[in-house]
Amino acid sequence: ANAGLVEPRVRDTPATRNESNRSLGRLIELYITLGQTRSGRPLAKSTRLKLGTAKTHMLSYFDAAQAVSGITAEHAHQFAQWLQQQKPDGAGLALNSARKIVANTKLFFQHAEALRWIEKNSSPFSDVVSSTVANRTKDYFITREDYQALLAVCPTTEWRVLLAFSRYGGLRIPSEIAELRWSDIQTERHRFTVRAAKTAHKAHLQVRETPLFPEILVELDQLRKETTDSQKASSGDLVFSMQLSDSNMSTRLGRLIERAGLEKWPKPFQNMRASRRTELQAEGYDNHVLN
Repeated sequence: ANAGLVEPRVRDTPATRNESNRSLGRLIELYITLGQTRSGRPLAKSTRLKLGTAKTHMLSYFDAAQAVSGITAEHAHQFAQWLQQQKPDGAGLALNSARKIVANTKLFFQHAEALRWIEKNSSPFSDVVSSTVANRTKDYFITREDYQALLAVCPTTEWRVLLAFSRYGGLRIPSEIAELRWSDIQTERHRFTVRAAKTAHKAHLQVRETPLFPEILVELDQLRKETTDSQKASSGDLVFSMQLSDSNMSTRLGRLIERAGLEKWPKPFQNMRASRRTELQAEGYDNHVLN
């Protein structure tokens, strides 16, 4: 079970057999409290937040006391439609946002199967589409001039380094800079090591080496000069001492974009990363090298 080869054994008790205890609200709480995937891997903080969002929408549409076994495929499809229906009658979500909610909802009902609350392969959401589609309307290329304008209004050297890693290192922000350490920077080899939190559950994608491009190095050298040995020691060798949070990084970058007099673009950090890939691809790098 720990290796994900079979489902975990579920203790059969009067509580689990009692139909009145098999409500939707209780199922969701049991899954989130369990705190792990079906393969036994702990849920990431970001995953917990997404499950919390799915819970909010589920319990806005369904009664928390609703028996899990009483939710039908028709109910599931109606819920998926409600997610995209305009407010105040619906949730008013965009297509991909709605489908991500459905994907997380499927996890709840997979857990119901594991608990034997419903029959195996009988999830009412099994046929509801949850795959997202590419939305090219949100693509935006950040030019070198845009980048320089952002650097000019950065409040600290750390912010300059963060933007350099984002635009020229193609790092995911903040997950891939939160654990970046000075010992990961190999200046003589022009490389640095990245711990990829998003793909950490795949052994071959836990860590990768990335070129230390000149645009990154020039900013990093300045930060190194400003950082004392005692500061490095007190921060556990971490490069960044600034507050890094999923919830406000894009907002803070948005303020810098405004201050620089630039047009606000969608998905601020994702497009920084994508711009670097586009740039390197145009320079002739093959896909496997970029990956």
